[in-house]
Amino acid sequence: MEMGVKPNKFTLATSFDACANLACLEKGQKVHALRIKLGAEIDVCVDNALLDMYAKCGCMGSFPINR
Repeated sequence: MEMGVKPNKFTLATSFDACANLACLEKGQKVHALRIKLGAEIDVCVDNALLDMYAKCGCMGSFPINR
């Protein structure tokens, strides 16, 4: 984003996967907020990676249903 390049669905899914594997909830939430800010379209791969990230971080109870 610093260079004016917006992340695509592959970048978002990979970012969520990395945060999930590192159990880094705070970074994952920042990527999630960026996705919302950018208005990224619904994508099953991105949504699955996002859900997986919250699950692996032990925060399914705080998973926001509305993107």
